[in-house]
Amino acid sequence: MIFYVCITNLEKLQYIYFMKHLLLYLLLMCIFYENSLCNSYEADTIYLRLMKMKDDSIKVKKLKSYAGDYIETNPDFAIKIYTDILSISKKIKNKSCESKCLLAFAVLYRVKGQHDLARSYDWKALDAAIAANNNEDIGRVYNNIGNTFYFQNEFDSAVTYYLKSLNYLEKTKNYYPISMVYGNLAMIFNNQHQYSKALQLAKKSLLFANMVKPDMNTLGTAHNNYGDAFGGLNQLDSQQYHYKRALDCFNKDNDLTNLTVLYRSMADVEIKRNNSKLAQAFADSSLKYAKIVGNNYEIGFAFIRNCDVALKCNNFKNAEYFINEAEVYIKSDKNWMLHREWNLQMSKLKRQQNKYEEAFLHFDAYLQYRDSTDNAETKNRTTQLEERFQSNKKQSEIIRLENEKKIQQLTIRQKNIWLYILLGTILSLSIIAFLFNKNTKRKQQIAEQELLQLQQEKELEATKTVLKVQEEERGRVAKDLHDGLGGMLSGIKLNLSAMKGNVILQQQDAGLFAKSIEQLDKAISEMRRVAHNMMPETLLKFGLTQAIQDYCESINESKIIQLAYKDIGMNERLDNSIEIVLYRIIQELVNNAIKHAQAQNVIIQLVKNEKNVTLTVEDDGKGFDVKTIDKINGFGLTNIQSRVDYLKGNLEIDSQNNIGTSFYITIPV
Repeated sequence: MIFYVCITNLEKLQYIYFMKHLLLYLLLMCIFYENSLCNSYEADTIYLRLMKMKDDSIKVKKLKSYAGDYIETNPDFAIKIYTDILSISKKIKNKSCESKCLLAFAVLYRVKGQHDLARSYDWKALDAAIAANNNEDIGRVYNNIGNTFYFQNEFDSAVTYYLKSLNYLEKTKNYYPISMVYGNLAMIFNNQHQYSKALQLAKKSLLFANMVKPDMNTLGTAHNNYGDAFGGLNQLDSQQYHYKRALDCFNKDNDLTNLTVLYRSMADVEIKRNNSKLAQAFADSSLKYAKIVGNNYEIGFAFIRNCDVALKCNNFKNAEYFINEAEVYIKSDKNWMLHREWNLQMSKLKRQQNKYEEAFLHFDAYLQYRDSTDNAETKNRTTQLEERFQSNKKQSEIIRLENEKKIQQLTIRQKNIWLYILLGTILSLSIIAFLFNKNTKRKQQIAEQELLQLQQEKELEATKTVLKVQEEERGRVAKDLHDGLGGMLSGIKLNLSAMKGNVILQQQDAGLFAKSIEQLDKAISEMRRVAHNMMPETLLKFGLTQAIQDYCESINESKIIQLAYKDIGMNERLDNSIEIVLYRIIQELVNNAIKHAQAQNVIIQLVKNEKNVTLTVEDDGKGFDVKTIDKINGFGLTNIQSRVDYLKGNLEIDSQNNIGTSFYITIPV
């Protein structure tokens, strides 16, 4: 490679700067070439060793894992490996493996920019997945077909296949591909400048990503999409926050391809903030990783972003160099986004060079690419497709619930003087329950007042004492309710049931007698519910995980709100005091979501490692301003904070208006 450098009309400092970067580039190229030779030899050696394995099933599994490492860095080598995998899969008649292999071909040819060939493999993969009757494989293929249409600027078709993908993937419990599909939908609406809709879809993507057993790629992609949506709304602080979260994830996963895209987006943020120095650093990082990956599309885009930064810095010579380098790479890729951005930057450069006719031609080309994705008709069609999907989903759920609903009819034709005794008993028990509840509330208020006084003197120690007293009182009250009043009510019901066959009632009084029996059943159920909430037996006998599952099922049956629970690493029970406090915190947060947040869905997640237990509770309610949290009354946040302090834990709150609220609680174990 020969470089021709003209230093005429350049200042000395500019020349030194250029030569430093030139020498660095040559050094990196030498290192990269040497490493490439070594890596190529090593790759061939490993490949040949795997091909010599006798067991075809194990051989396919090993080859698939090995080929995955080369999809982005060396697609031609990956194609070679997958060709062998496909041959072996057909030999052993593994339809699922055959489908995954054909899907890999589609991805590889799309990476190479051969979109027509990628689409042909998409359809082959779909036929194989349908033959294997595998919902996850079918869903993944539909998602990939959507990706192919997306890169060809066919948004209507892309959305159609993304929604088809969700229909199959939601039948599985694999949250990773579901998160990715919602992220893809968010990306489309973001490109169409429908940022509020993109934000909703990005939030769903992040929620499902958090339910995946630590997968940095999935979580990072979700944060990246979330940041893109905030960027469209010009909320740069939120955009930067989610980009930093994505950066942490991609660095942990050593995901060079996504790092290339992310650094390009981070450079764009700094351009908006007029921070040219940091924008340049991010643009350089994007170009560095793009060259390592060797993806022409990403290299071209990285050069374009560097051109944008150079124009902002009025460095027109560097801008011209970058845009000309980008042109070399975009010629081999027909992606509409690449050509759109190249024409925009070329128009800016030509305008600075006073070449207005060329600037106009490039800007006109930019508008053609932009209008193909930004017209009202396309926006309406994509929105209608997504809304129709959500409507059909809700209708299916209604039908399912109606089919599960049981209709019960009770007919009782007896009544006598015992009816009045029953009514008197119910009335008496209601009064007792009212007074008992009032007395309990009074005791609780006294305990809370004592807690406030003790906090001023001994803080955490006082909190420990009061919480212990509360739990003991709850246990005593629950036992009295269940064993005392519960037994009394059940005895009365049994006596009346035994008597009904011996007593002849007037026909007009039959309904009243039936209603009284029903009211007695309700009183027994309500008493047991109160006792269970005060001290659930499941928590004491089987532990926190089972108690939360039972609690979620109980709440879900009420249809007031839907709870979802996920745990990771909760194989062993925690200390009894920790389990009780965490259970009370969950109860309090769910009550807040119902009473204050007006949420429809809540996700509860427990993650345990060697040092900590992390509780995450997220809802899709109306949210609130965290900065005004001290002025908000009735949320029970003081009580929650006290319990967290008792466990020497940490509480973080993230809330967005009309989006939802997330509580992150970390407890040392």
